[in-house]
Amino acid sequence: MDKQTQWRSKVARAALGLISREGLKGASLRAIARELDSTTGVLTHYFRNKEELLLFVLETIMTRLAEIMVQAAVDTQGLERLKVMMLAILPTTPELVTIWRVWLAFVGAALGDNGLVEEHKR
Repeated sequence: MDKQTQWRSKVARAALGLISREGLKGASLRAIARELDSTTGVLTHYFRNKEELLLFVLETIMTRLAEIMVQAAVDTQGLERLKVMMLAILPTTPELVTIWRVWLAFVGAALGDNGLVEEHKR
């Protein structure tokens, strides 16, 4: 993993924790930078703006949910496959609780934000 990818992943993890605790309104660039013991300038080096950063966080959690479902579905098929995939992403671990809190924050915010609606559809 190159330096940029590592840093973007680190930022996403920090933003996930912050959004899980404070909601999207609490996830300003300044707050995310503080979470990383960094500056907003460093964040804007890797993300053009807050929207790009938040969309990256959304993409990160959707990718992680897909990975969890695929891992759970190995050696299953049909309705059993669907069942194990759905059970695998229930908020039963700290990671999944965080993912669900963040996803629900995005769903709530998307009601008035066409960009988030489009990203969610994707």
